[in-house]
Amino acid sequence: MTREEDGRVLVEISDDGRGIDWDQVRRVAALGGLPANSQDELHAAIFADGVTTRDAVSDLSGRGVGMGAVLAATEELGGQVSIDTATGEGTVVRFSLPAPQVQT
Repeated sequence: MTREEDGRVLVEISDDGRGIDWDQVRRVAALGGLPANSQDELHAAIFADGVTTRDAVSDLSGRGVGMGAVLAATEELGGQVSIDTATGEGTVVRFSLPAPQVQT
């Protein structure tokens, strides 16, 4: 879903998958020396370089660079990104970007 609101472009991408395994994120973050005691710290860990919950690297995932690159590109445009997830229900990634930055 994409819409413009109050001078911002809002983009929402969702799936109906299994959701984020916060326990796994906590383990991986701790192994990487990242704080992982609060939900805010876990959300930050998702976007940290090198963090992946995949056991194996594939052509599409497992290297721990994707979400960090997403955050960096979004912030470069003056935007924010957030994640909402529910175990067994799926995940929603929301982007809010200044409209002038995304209009061509």
